[in-house]
Amino acid sequence: MNLRYFVHHHQSLSLMWAGEEPSFGDVYSGALEQALGPGRTREESITERHADIAASLQARYEEVFFQLLHELYDRTRLTNLCLAGGCALNSVANGKIFDRTPFREVYIQPAAHDAGGALGAAYHVYHSRMGRERKFIMTSSCWGPEFSPAEIEGAMARYQTRLARAQIRRLD
Repeated sequence: MNLRYFVHHHQSLSLMWAGEEPSFGDVYSGALEQALGPGRTREESITERHADIAASLQARYEEVFFQLLHELYDRTRLTNLCLAGGCALNSVANGKIFDRTPFREVYIQPAAHDAGGALGAAYHVYHSRMGRERKFIMTSSCWGPEFSPAEIEGAMARYQTRLARAQIRRLD
């Protein structure tokens, strides 16, 4: 990744709130706009140019992704693969793994965003470095407390009341 096209590594990213939805400022530099043209605004329709850029990025991503997977297989000769991190959410590429690589078992854990790498690192240390037995098998992504429909409705009502009060304060 040519970092001259991005700003996240040398300046803070701005985080804004549009209603209740977080939104980041631009993560790309002027150099990327010079290469590809201006960024699309949220209100702007998706044009053929936008679709072409997205298709090109997907094609390049897959080229690098499958090269890395083949190098991994060449090093390990294992046919099991576990993916984590933001790129593990690319379902288009993931759907091609069996056809384009020697991997026969693929696991993409539910926290396949960037937190997934930390989870994998923790399990690696726990098993490989600390010598702990592998007991936990993740059979569901539905971990945590359970709530009844009445509890959920009550929480939503409280949230809506709080939101309404916050909007009134903004108007004052």
